[in-house]
Amino acid sequence: MSLNPQSSEMPLLVADAVEFFWLNDDQTEARQTLSRFLDIQGAFTGLDLLRARKNLEGRATLNGSYSPQWEACTRIKFFLELCATNFQEAIAIIDSCIAELDKQLPSRESLTVWLCTTIFSIAQIAGSMVPPVVISGRINAALAEYSGNTILLGLFLECERGLGIWGRVRNLLDDSSLGSATVVPKALMRVAWEVWAEAWGYGPWEHERVRMKLERVLSIKR
Repeated sequence: MSLNPQSSEMPLLVADAVEFFWLNDDQTEARQTLSRFLDIQGAFTGLDLLRARKNLEGRATLNGSYSPQWEACTRIKFFLELCATNFQEAIAIIDSCIAELDKQLPSRESLTVWLCTTIFSIAQIAGSMVPPVVISGRINAALAEYSGNTILLGLFLECERGLGIWGRVRNLLDDSSLGSATVVPKALMRVAWEVWAEAWGYGPWEHERVRMKLERVLSIKR
């Protein structure tokens, strides 16, 4: 059974396929998948590139703004720009899409997390020239917006691994500012993650801080 190239499901399949090939260091297959989907006959330049971009814009809005299809087409845009331009331009494309989204929309958080995990994974590919500071800066900015997202918190720890700077991780786990009446108590998921993170290997397990975290959660009236 074959899918209609114009099927609403096709962008979802293509986005996953291109990402799979690219992150497994098979850029040739990723490019060929993009070429077939976007009907690019030659290099990712000139009129073919302009048509491909227009094609994606049309598909992105075909099933409604910010739908799963929209998100899939946005992901495809990232890899299209990687083929046609460079890493920074590809990131800029996603940034412009994220900027259009209201901060309360789930699609904004979803796309933000996807970008962070994707560029982190690209940086792990042998021969990748992505500066670590670009990855850590991007993740720190996303974490400032979505402080309770455990995927971003995990990426933060991975970026800090091996640097020997326990202070940055400790600051993230520090509850000293929670005495202020203006600070919103941390969500249970975030507290559970912090308890787990104590044993990540950056420093000794600090029992007193863990105890205080748990007591604070139990004292919150729900």
